Amino acid sequence: MLDNWLSKKQMWLLRGVMVVIFLIQVGAYFWSSYREKNICKLSQPHSQYCDLTVVRKLSGVAEAIALSSDAHTLVGGGGKSFTVWHLPSQQPQLTLKGHANDIYDLALSADGQTLVSGSLDKTIKVWNLATGKLKFTLKGHSEVVNALAIAPNQQTIVSASSDKTIKMWNLATGQLTSTLAQTPDAVITLVLSSDGKTLVSGDSSNHITVWDLVTGRKRTTLTGHYGVVSALAISRDGQLLASGSAKQVKVWNLTTGKLLQDFGGFYFPQITIAFSPNGQSLIAGGGYKPYRVWNLATGNMEATLPDVSNWSGAMVFSRDGKTLFSGTQDGITVWKFSAPSHP
Repeated sequence: MLDNWLSKKQMWLLRGVMVVIFLIQVGAYFWSSYREKNICKLSQPHSQYCDLTVVRKLSGVAEAIALSSDAHTLVGGGGKSFTVWHLPSQQPQLTLKGHANDIYDLALSADGQTLVSGSLDKTIKVWNLATGKLKFTLKGHSEVVNALAIAPNQQTIVSASSDKTIKMWNLATGQLTSTLAQTPDAVITLVLSSDGKTLVSGDSSNHITVWDLVTGRKRTTLTGHYGVVSALAISRDGQLLASGSAKQVKVWNLTTGKLLQDFGGFYFPQITIAFSPNGQSLIAGGGYKPYRVWNLATGNMEATLPDVSNWSGAMVFSRDGKTLFSGTQDGITVWKFSAPSHP
């Protein structure tokens, strides 16, 4: 019918425009793909993250990982078990089992002696890593335990669940101490500030909630994600909050709630995010996709880490910033900076 309204010349012109638009889109796609894989060759100044090298790989499923503050103990968990590694000797110390279903998250005490695991079996288990013995099994959630954290005072466990609750437990006794106000949707992820006064949670309705743990009340709600908020991180100085969903990573001022950066143009089936220890860069990745590194001062992508060989979904920096650990379905990759300086 369109042919009847347009002359042959107009039709050829229209088709030509459509072909040009198509070619531009195809070219943009291939350029974006090429740029992502070769960003370290193209970007100036040269990023330290381009000098990250894999120094070793630790075996075993590690869809969740936890690191002690002295970087001597590393735990990787997946399926129904987890492995405890002594990093100075690069040797596994323990492999422990106890959950009836898959482990979803791990939290390790600062001294590396106590491990907390949360599972699809709706329970939380507290382990003594010095003896390899189970101390407590915490029951109280009615759905999967998605996320865990140990408060900086080393006295409280915080857990998030698909049962729409966030619970607080006494680490020493295993007793439930409080439940934050019922949330409207499943709580997928959480993170604590370094002073232990602020808790941030992400849920399946694409919302981020900032809680005041001194009063136990909700401080604010942040919106803008188009998908489930499944990853959160707070910068070491407590000033910045990063949130991640499959197609978006956002950076917020944690005090004011103002959106500072909004990164897109990717798809991570399962996302994990982390600030560099100096707070100047943000790393995000997951699934079979290469990790992306953004410079927070410029908002530009400064590097990508090489393609992973298997599904990845966990990441943590050592406190000194010299080492990055990433967990996958086939083990833990240990990265180090080859340059003397580091983030």
